[in-house]
Amino acid sequence: TNGDPVETWYSPRALEMLGRESAAAGPRDLADLLNPADRSRLIDMVRTTPHEGSYSDDFLFPLPDGSSRWIRVRGRRQCNPDGTTMRVSGTFQDITESK
Repeated sequence: TNGDPVETWYSPRALEMLGRESAAAGPRDLADLLNPADRSRLIDMVRTTPHEGSYSDDFLFPLPDGSSRWIRVRGRRQCNPDGTTMRVSGTFQDITESK
């Protein structure tokens, strides 16, 4: 692959935090939901995470209703022996009230 996981799944709660009923299929699509200034930061964070490494950062996601929500994105990248990303798993935490 091009480094993106083949399959992506979002829990109902994650979709609710993002203000969506469904979400696109990969990390680039998730990045498209961000403010433009944060898009490359999310993609770079996942891409530059060492093989079998973890990442965590906070992002401001605009919601379809015009509001926005701060979400802490934490995850772990798992790679094939050749270094391509096999799986990215993680969690979202709504931290809006603490910002």
